[in-house]
Amino acid sequence: MYDLYPDSWGPAAHDPENPRSAENVAVAVQTALDLRDNGGQWPDDN
Repeated sequence: MYDLYPDSWGPAAHDPENPRSAENVAVAVQTALDLRDNGGQWPDDN
């Protein structure tokens, strides 16, 4: 009853295409910090 997914299916957190995976979140945060620290555009810069 509690086995909803077969063993061959992995969690979406490990899927590289998932935008919320730990790897993609870390890259997005690092990119945002690099833009902030290096004088990149701010959200209100048009």
